Amino acid sequence: MKKYKKRAAAVLLILFLLAAAGYTVFIQQGQEEEQYVYREETVLFGDLVQGITENGSVSLLTSSQTYELELTAEEDDEEDDDEESTEKYLKIEEVSIAPGERITEGMQVFRLNEKSITDVRRKLTSLQTEAEIALAEAQKEYELGVLSAEFSYQESLLTGEAAEEEYEISITKLQTEIEKSAAQIQILELEMKQIEQELEDSWEDFDELREAYEEATYEFERCDESALTKYITLRDVWMAAKESYEKTRDERLEKREQLLEKQEEIADIQKETAALQNKTARESMDARQSYETSVLEGELAEDVYGYTVESLSEDVSTAEAELQEAQHNLEAFEAFVGDGTVYAEGSGLVTEVNYEAGDYLTRTGNLFSYVTEDAYVIVVDIAEEDIPDIQVGDSVTIVFNAYEEETYSGRVSAITTSASSEYTATVSYPVTVQIDGDISKLYGGMNADVTFVTAEAEEVLYVSRRAIVEQDGKNYIYTGNENNQTLTEVTTGFTDGIYVQVVEGVSEGEKIYVRSRVSGGTSDE
Repeated sequence: MKKYKKRAAAVLLILFLLAAAGYTVFIQQGQEEEQYVYREETVLFGDLVQGITENGSVSLLTSSQTYELELTAEEDDEEDDDEESTEKYLKIEEVSIAPGERITEGMQVFRLNEKSITDVRRKLTSLQTEAEIALAEAQKEYELGVLSAEFSYQESLLTGEAAEEEYEISITKLQTEIEKSAAQIQILELEMKQIEQELEDSWEDFDELREAYEEATYEFERCDESALTKYITLRDVWMAAKESYEKTRDERLEKREQLLEKQEEIADIQKETAALQNKTARESMDARQSYETSVLEGELAEDVYGYTVESLSEDVSTAEAELQEAQHNLEAFEAFVGDGTVYAEGSGLVTEVNYEAGDYLTRTGNLFSYVTEDAYVIVVDIAEEDIPDIQVGDSVTIVFNAYEEETYSGRVSAITTSASSEYTATVSYPVTVQIDGDISKLYGGMNADVTFVTAEAEEVLYVSRRAIVEQDGKNYIYTGNENNQTLTEVTTGFTDGIYVQVVEGVSEGEKIYVRSRVSGGTSDE
């Protein structure tokens, strides 16, 4: 019995030793290796967005500010090589903008040269005066032409009338001639007015030329002929000044002679009018003699009357249109030049400036181009399966590679209904996104990730998805402090795949912990 007892005790000892070794080797070692670390985070507050993200770059839709004044004239072709031809165009004195700069509506972009403004205004005013004269002539021609045509027509109807009626026709004819003379006088007076205006406008230039000539004469006469170089130079200057002065003086004298000639012509017409008035009585005696001739000519008088009235009416309409154009050009000119400064009509980023200081505005077209704040867009390709989830007007979020810490907003402004390419296996459609808000730091070509929002939760508490612990169908979060963490039950909601909304259980800014298991010296989160 003792022998069996010893054997049993030995077996038990061996089993105990084996169990102790197994515990030490396997269980205790496993317990020592299975350790956890806790990383501290906080409960966040904000918006969670779920959607489709694609990459694109900024494109700029440009606008232009134009110059619409048409200041050319018929004589332009003859003056293209003449330096004086630039006097009929506006000159840019100063340019205040450059490509890459941002402008605001109403800021100065160009300043115009004052002399060029004066020269163009004088030319446009002169053209308006000429158009007024042309219209007055056309109207008088119309009145006289209608009277004359009507006279011929009425004359044909009076063929069978008595001599007394023929007498009245004769008187009407003479009165028409008298009225024509009065119209000629009026036209001559308008022409005199234009010449007087030209004399007044050229007085300042003439006065400057006279002073230059007198000064050159004074310097030339004082120069000693022994100083040959200076003497020749001063002589050339004196001769040029003399030529310019005498040319302008002769032109002014010629205009004054024209005034005198027109005054004499008016006096002659007045004399002729007086003679016509005296002739009225005499001509009435001859009216009967022309009666037979009037009968023959009267057969065509009605047709001639209609044609004459129509033709003269067209001349008046043409003259009125030319006057309206001249008036419009002058008004448009005054509206454009204003105080001599051209102001920006909109706000945005300048992309191109077509003029420099010293340039003349010789043609209509773009002054400069710029991009408005609502013209910054991004075009991205959306896959065929995602395009039904996107509608015009949908909101998007934008993150630029250059500003990864900032989030911009935008909206879908257009969806192209045709695919980007017909030769690829993947079908996609271009979607245009307009960037909203402050775009002052954005430039064309910048790359960005555009997220089309398909679902979102606004102003909610949320935590990292890794912080959620699932046990027995419930959700928990580790709370407490760095030395003692406990599981707190929470209610979760919306998730964007990275973060999870917490409806109940924690508060904003509260410290939470994400547990990670450490195994064999490595962390397995």
